[in-house]
Amino acid sequence: MKNTNTHNQHGPAPTQLRKHYYMDSFAVIAPQRSKRPNNTSAQEIVSEKDQASHPIEDEESIFEIKDKSGNWQVKVVKNAFPAFTDDNPETKGEHEVILETPKPDTPFAELSVEEITVVLRTYQERIRQLGQRYEFISVFKNHGKRAGASLNHTHSQIIATDIVPPEVRRERAAVTQYQEKHGTSPLCDVIRWELTQGERVVAHTRHNSTICPYASRFPLEAWIVPNRQHHSIVDLSDEEITSLADHLKGVTSALTANAIDYNFHLVEGIDGQSNHFYVKVLPRIAYQAGFEHDTGIYINPISPEYARKWYQKYIKIPNVV
Repeated sequence: MKNTNTHNQHGPAPTQLRKHYYMDSFAVIAPQRSKRPNNTSAQEIVSEKDQASHPIEDEESIFEIKDKSGNWQVKVVKNAFPAFTDDNPETKGEHEVILETPKPDTPFAELSVEEITVVLRTYQERIRQLGQRYEFISVFKNHGKRAGASLNHTHSQIIATDIVPPEVRRERAAVTQYQEKHGTSPLCDVIRWELTQGERVVAHTRHNSTICPYASRFPLEAWIVPNRQHHSIVDLSDEEITSLADHLKGVTSALTANAIDYNFHLVEGIDGQSNHFYVKVLPRIAYQAGFEHDTGIYINPISPEYARKWYQKYIKIPNVV
Protein backbone atom coordinates (compact mmCIF):
# COMPACT_ATOMS: atom_id res chain seq x y z
CA MET A 1 0.00 0.00 0.00
CA LYS A 2 1.07 3.58 -0.65
CA ASN A 3 2.34 5.78 2.14
CA THR A 4 -0.63 8.06 2.86
CA ASN A 5 1.24 10.49 5.11
CA THR A 6 0.97 13.44 2.71
CA HIS A 7 0.34 16.26 5.17
CA ASN A 8 2.03 19.48 4.19
CA GLN A 9 2.46 22.00 7.00
CA HIS A 10 2.36 24.84 4.45
CA GLY A 11 -1.10 23.97 3.13
CA PRO A 12 -3.48 21.17 2.20
CA ALA A 13 -2.08 18.05 0.57
CA PRO A 14 -2.57 17.71 -3.20
CA THR A 15 -5.60 15.87 -4.49
CA GLN A 16 -5.17 12.10 -4.56
CA LEU A 17 -7.03 9.21 -6.17
CA ARG A 18 -7.13 6.34 -3.69
CA LYS A 19 -8.26 2.78 -4.40
CA HIS A 20 -10.12 0.63 -1.89
CA TYR A 21 -7.85 -1.91 -0.15
CA TYR A 22 -9.19 -4.86 -2.14
CA MET A 23 -12.41 -3.77 -3.94
CA ASP A 24 -12.75 -2.21 -7.38
CA SER A 25 -13.78 1.21 -6.04
CA PHE A 26 -12.10 4.57 -5.60
CA ALA A 27 -12.23 7.81 -3.62
CA VAL A 28 -10.82 11.24 -4.42
CA ILE A 29 -9.18 12.85 -1.39
CA ALA A 30 -9.32 16.61 -2.02
CA PRO A 31 -8.39 18.64 1.09
CA GLN A 32 -8.49 21.98 -0.74
CA ARG A 33 -12.22 21.48 -1.41
CA SER A 34 -12.84 22.30 2.25
CA LYS A 35 -11.78 25.88 1.52
CA ARG A 36 -14.33 26.49 -1.24
CA PRO A 37 -16.75 29.35 -0.56
CA ASN A 38 -20.15 28.44 0.79
CA ASN A 39 -22.85 31.08 0.80
CA THR A 40 -25.94 28.87 1.00
CA SER A 41 -26.40 29.73 4.68
CA ALA A 42 -25.92 32.83 6.79
CA GLN A 43 -24.06 30.66 9.30
CA GLU A 44 -21.21 29.73 6.96
CA ILE A 45 -17.62 30.77 7.71
CA VAL A 46 -16.98 32.72 4.50
CA SER A 47 -17.52 36.41 5.19
CA GLU A 48 -19.59 38.73 3.02
CA LYS A 49 -16.40 40.66 2.26
CA ASP A 50 -14.72 37.52 0.93
CA GLN A 51 -17.74 36.69 -1.20
CA ALA A 52 -18.06 40.19 -2.58
CA SER A 53 -14.38 40.37 -3.55
CA HIS A 54 -14.53 37.08 -5.48
CA PRO A 55 -17.91 36.92 -7.27
CA ILE A 56 -17.86 33.82 -9.42
CA GLU A 57 -19.68 35.55 -12.27
CA ASP A 58 -16.64 37.84 -12.71
CA GLU A 59 -14.28 34.92 -13.30
CA GLU A 60 -12.75 34.57 -16.75
CA SER A 61 -14.98 32.49 -18.98
CA ILE A 62 -13.99 29.28 -20.74
CA PHE A 63 -17.16 29.31 -22.83
CA GLU A 64 -20.24 31.53 -23.14
CA ILE A 65 -23.56 31.60 -24.92
CA LYS A 66 -24.65 35.20 -25.42
CA ASP A 67 -28.01 36.83 -26.06
CA LYS A 68 -28.80 39.18 -28.95
CA SER A 69 -27.40 42.11 -26.98
CA GLY A 70 -24.04 40.41 -26.51
CA ASN A 71 -24.54 39.64 -22.81
CA TRP A 72 -23.88 36.14 -21.56
CA GLN A 73 -26.84 33.88 -20.87
CA VAL A 74 -24.78 30.90 -19.71
CA LYS A 75 -21.13 31.13 -18.71
CA VAL A 76 -18.57 28.41 -17.99
CA VAL A 77 -15.63 29.09 -15.66
CA LYS A 78 -12.93 26.98 -14.05
CA ASN A 79 -13.76 25.67 -10.60
CA ALA A 80 -11.53 27.58 -8.19
CA PHE A 81 -11.41 24.58 -5.83
CA PRO A 82 -11.18 21.65 -8.26
CA ALA A 83 -11.24 17.95 -7.47
CA PHE A 84 -9.45 17.25 -10.78
CA THR A 85 -6.80 19.40 -12.51
CA ASP A 86 -4.80 19.08 -15.71
CA ASP A 87 -1.48 19.55 -13.87
CA ASN A 88 -1.90 16.70 -11.37
CA PRO A 89 -1.01 13.31 -12.92
CA GLU A 90 -2.80 11.43 -10.13
CA THR A 91 -6.15 13.20 -10.64
CA LYS A 92 -5.66 14.60 -14.11
CA GLY A 93 -8.75 16.24 -15.52
CA GLU A 94 -10.85 19.40 -15.72
CA HIS A 95 -13.40 20.73 -13.24
CA GLU A 96 -15.73 23.46 -14.49
CA VAL A 97 -18.67 25.46 -13.14
CA ILE A 98 -21.58 26.35 -15.41
CA LEU A 99 -23.38 29.54 -14.37
CA GLU A 100 -26.87 28.87 -15.66
CA THR A 101 -28.12 32.45 -15.64
CA PRO A 102 -26.72 35.96 -15.02
CA LYS A 103 -29.49 36.36 -12.42
CA PRO A 104 -27.74 34.98 -9.31
CA ASP A 105 -30.83 34.65 -7.09
CA THR A 106 -32.99 32.81 -9.61
CA PRO A 107 -33.42 29.08 -8.88
CA PHE A 108 -32.97 26.68 -11.78
CA ALA A 109 -36.65 25.70 -11.73
CA GLU A 110 -37.67 29.34 -12.26
CA LEU A 111 -35.73 29.60 -15.51
CA SER A 112 -37.87 29.44 -18.62
CA VAL A 113 -37.82 26.40 -20.90
CA GLU A 114 -35.87 28.53 -23.37
CA GLU A 115 -33.27 29.40 -20.71
CA ILE A 116 -32.90 25.77 -19.62
CA THR A 117 -32.51 24.82 -23.28
CA VAL A 118 -29.48 27.14 -23.44
CA VAL A 119 -28.02 25.41 -20.37
CA LEU A 120 -28.46 22.00 -22.05
CA ARG A 121 -26.82 23.29 -25.24
CA THR A 122 -23.89 24.41 -23.09
CA TYR A 123 -23.63 20.86 -21.75
CA GLN A 124 -23.54 19.63 -25.33
CA GLU A 125 -20.74 21.97 -26.33
CA ARG A 126 -18.56 21.33 -23.29
CA ILE A 127 -18.97 17.55 -23.65
CA ARG A 128 -17.95 17.85 -27.33
CA GLN A 129 -14.83 19.80 -26.40
CA LEU A 130 -13.78 17.86 -23.31
CA GLY A 131 -14.60 14.52 -24.91
CA GLN A 132 -11.77 15.07 -27.36
CA ARG A 133 -9.28 14.89 -24.47
CA TYR A 134 -10.87 12.75 -21.77
CA GLU A 135 -12.57 9.36 -21.58
CA PHE A 136 -15.28 10.20 -19.07
CA ILE A 137 -17.39 13.34 -18.60
CA SER A 138 -19.60 13.81 -15.54
CA VAL A 139 -22.22 16.58 -15.75
CA PHE A 140 -24.23 17.17 -12.60
CA LYS A 141 -26.20 19.72 -10.61
CA ASN A 142 -26.46 20.09 -6.83
CA HIS A 143 -29.48 22.13 -5.76
CA GLY A 144 -29.75 23.00 -2.08
CA LYS A 145 -27.62 22.33 0.95
CA ARG A 146 -28.68 18.71 1.44
CA ALA A 147 -27.63 18.04 -2.15
CA GLY A 148 -24.15 19.54 -1.65
CA ALA A 149 -24.62 22.99 -3.19
CA SER A 150 -22.17 25.57 -1.84
CA LEU A 151 -23.15 28.67 -3.85
CA ASN A 152 -26.45 30.50 -4.11
CA HIS A 153 -25.79 31.41 -7.75
CA THR A 154 -27.58 28.67 -9.66
CA HIS A 155 -24.99 26.50 -11.33
CA SER A 156 -24.04 23.02 -12.42
CA GLN A 157 -20.65 21.36 -12.79
CA ILE A 158 -18.60 19.27 -15.19
CA ILE A 159 -15.74 16.97 -14.29
CA ALA A 160 -13.74 15.46 -17.16
CA THR A 161 -11.22 12.70 -16.48
CA ASP A 162 -9.68 9.54 -17.90
CA ILE A 163 -10.92 7.64 -14.85
CA VAL A 164 -14.06 5.74 -15.82
CA PRO A 165 -15.68 4.72 -12.52
CA PRO A 166 -16.29 0.97 -12.10
CA GLU A 167 -20.00 1.54 -11.44
CA VAL A 168 -20.28 3.42 -14.74
CA ARG A 169 -18.51 0.60 -16.58
CA ARG A 170 -20.83 -1.98 -15.01
CA GLU A 171 -23.98 -0.08 -15.97
CA ARG A 172 -22.86 0.55 -19.56
CA ALA A 173 -21.75 -3.09 -19.87
CA ALA A 174 -25.23 -4.19 -18.79
CA VAL A 175 -26.78 -1.95 -21.48
CA THR A 176 -24.40 -3.40 -24.08
CA GLN A 177 -25.15 -7.00 -23.06
CA TYR A 178 -28.91 -6.39 -23.17
CA GLN A 179 -28.72 -4.73 -26.56
CA GLU A 180 -26.60 -7.50 -28.04
CA LYS A 181 -29.07 -10.11 -26.76
CA HIS A 182 -32.35 -8.37 -27.63
CA GLY A 183 -31.39 -6.01 -30.46
CA THR A 184 -32.89 -3.01 -28.70
CA SER A 185 -31.99 -0.55 -25.97
CA PRO A 186 -33.15 -1.66 -22.51
CA LEU A 187 -34.54 1.82 -21.86
CA CYS A 188 -36.59 1.71 -25.07
CA ASP A 189 -38.14 -1.50 -23.74
CA VAL A 190 -38.54 0.06 -20.27
CA ILE A 191 -40.53 2.99 -21.68
CA ARG A 192 -42.75 0.67 -23.74
CA TRP A 193 -43.38 -1.54 -20.69
CA GLU A 194 -44.04 1.37 -18.35
CA LEU A 195 -46.55 2.81 -20.80
CA THR A 196 -48.47 -0.48 -20.79
CA GLN A 197 -48.36 -0.58 -16.97
CA GLY A 198 -49.62 3.00 -16.63
CA GLU A 199 -48.46 3.34 -13.01
CA ARG A 200 -45.10 5.14 -13.09
CA VAL A 201 -45.08 7.36 -16.21
CA VAL A 202 -45.24 11.00 -15.13
CA ALA A 203 -45.22 12.50 -18.63
CA HIS A 204 -44.86 11.03 -22.12
CA THR A 205 -44.39 13.36 -25.07
CA ARG A 206 -43.14 12.99 -28.63
CA HIS A 207 -39.45 13.13 -27.75
CA ASN A 208 -39.08 12.31 -24.03
CA SER A 209 -40.66 10.37 -21.19
CA THR A 210 -40.42 11.09 -17.48
CA ILE A 211 -40.83 8.04 -15.26
CA CYS A 212 -40.46 7.15 -11.60
CA PRO A 213 -38.42 3.95 -12.02
CA TYR A 214 -39.81 0.63 -10.79
CA ALA A 215 -36.88 0.01 -8.41
CA SER A 216 -36.36 3.61 -7.30
CA ARG A 217 -33.52 3.97 -4.80
CA PHE A 218 -34.45 7.50 -3.72
CA PRO A 219 -37.82 8.97 -2.66
CA LEU A 220 -39.39 10.78 -5.66
CA GLU A 221 -36.56 9.63 -7.97
CA ALA A 222 -37.30 10.50 -11.60
CA TRP A 223 -35.69 9.62 -14.93
CA ILE A 224 -36.10 11.75 -18.05
CA VAL A 225 -35.52 9.42 -20.99
CA PRO A 226 -35.40 10.35 -24.69
CA ASN A 227 -37.75 8.05 -26.59
CA ARG A 228 -35.04 7.55 -29.21
CA GLN A 229 -31.78 5.94 -28.16
CA HIS A 230 -28.79 8.29 -28.11
CA HIS A 231 -25.25 7.63 -26.92
CA SER A 232 -24.87 11.15 -25.51
CA ILE A 233 -26.73 14.42 -25.04
CA VAL A 234 -24.49 15.66 -27.85
CA ASP A 235 -26.57 13.55 -30.27
CA LEU A 236 -29.94 15.12 -29.42
CA SER A 237 -31.65 17.32 -32.00
CA ASP A 238 -32.79 20.87 -31.25
CA GLU A 239 -36.39 19.65 -30.79
CA GLU A 240 -35.29 16.88 -28.45
CA ILE A 241 -33.20 19.30 -26.37
CA THR A 242 -36.14 21.72 -26.02
CA SER A 243 -38.41 18.84 -25.00
CA LEU A 244 -35.82 17.65 -22.47
CA ALA A 245 -35.70 21.18 -21.02
CA ASP A 246 -39.50 21.13 -20.69
CA HIS A 247 -39.46 17.84 -18.77
CA LEU A 248 -36.53 18.91 -16.60
CA LYS A 249 -38.26 22.17 -15.69
CA GLY A 250 -41.40 20.25 -14.76
CA VAL A 251 -39.62 17.86 -12.39
CA THR A 252 -37.39 20.48 -10.74
CA SER A 253 -40.30 22.92 -10.40
CA ALA A 254 -42.29 20.33 -8.45
CA LEU A 255 -39.34 19.74 -6.11
CA THR A 256 -38.52 23.43 -5.68
CA ALA A 257 -42.17 24.29 -4.94
CA ASN A 258 -41.92 21.90 -2.00
CA ALA A 259 -38.45 23.06 -0.85
CA ILE A 260 -36.92 19.68 -1.70
CA ASP A 261 -33.20 19.69 -2.49
CA TYR A 262 -32.05 17.50 -5.38
CA ASN A 263 -29.22 16.38 -7.59
CA PHE A 264 -29.44 15.55 -11.24
CA HIS A 265 -26.82 14.12 -13.55
CA LEU A 266 -26.48 13.09 -17.18
CA VAL A 267 -26.00 9.41 -18.00
CA GLU A 268 -23.39 9.74 -20.74
CA GLY A 269 -21.86 7.07 -22.94
CA ILE A 270 -18.29 5.78 -22.81
CA ASP A 271 -16.20 4.46 -25.69
CA GLY A 272 -16.68 0.81 -26.56
CA GLN A 273 -20.01 0.42 -24.75
CA SER A 274 -23.64 0.97 -25.70
CA ASN A 275 -25.63 3.62 -23.89
CA HIS A 276 -29.08 5.19 -23.85
CA PHE A 277 -28.60 8.76 -22.67
CA TYR A 278 -30.98 10.00 -19.99
CA VAL A 279 -31.13 12.33 -16.98
CA LYS A 280 -31.45 11.05 -13.42
CA VAL A 281 -33.08 13.38 -10.88
CA LEU A 282 -32.39 12.32 -7.28
CA PRO A 283 -34.29 14.26 -4.57
CA ARG A 284 -32.62 14.50 -1.16
CA ILE A 285 -35.46 13.74 1.21
CA ALA A 286 -34.00 10.84 3.21
CA TYR A 287 -30.43 10.17 4.25
CA GLN A 288 -28.83 6.82 3.51
CA ALA A 289 -28.21 4.96 6.77
CA GLY A 290 -26.29 1.93 8.00
CA PHE A 291 -27.99 -0.75 5.90
CA GLU A 292 -27.49 1.21 2.68
CA HIS A 293 -23.82 1.86 3.43
CA ASP A 294 -23.26 -1.76 4.45
CA THR A 295 -25.00 -3.44 1.52
CA GLY A 296 -25.45 -0.93 -1.29
CA ILE A 297 -29.18 -1.78 -1.16
CA TYR A 298 -31.33 1.30 -0.70
CA ILE A 299 -34.49 1.41 1.41
CA ASN A 300 -36.95 3.84 -0.20
CA PRO A 301 -39.93 4.91 1.94
CA ILE A 302 -41.88 6.37 -1.02
CA SER A 303 -43.15 4.05 -3.74
CA PRO A 304 -42.60 5.12 -7.37
CA GLU A 305 -46.34 4.64 -7.94
CA TYR A 306 -47.09 7.30 -5.33
CA ALA A 307 -44.23 9.46 -6.64
CA ARG A 308 -45.80 9.51 -10.10
CA LYS A 309 -49.11 10.75 -8.69
CA TRP A 310 -47.26 13.34 -6.60
CA TYR A 311 -45.40 14.76 -9.59
CA GLN A 312 -48.53 14.88 -11.73
CA LYS A 313 -50.11 17.28 -9.23
CA TYR A 314 -47.46 19.82 -10.20
CA ILE A 315 -46.25 18.98 -13.71
CA LYS A 316 -48.28 20.47 -16.55
CA ILE A 317 -46.57 18.71 -19.48
CA PRO A 318 -49.35 17.28 -21.68
CA ASN A 319 -49.15 13.51 -22.11
CA VAL A 320 -49.18 12.24 -25.69
CA VAL A 321 -49.60 8.45 -25.75
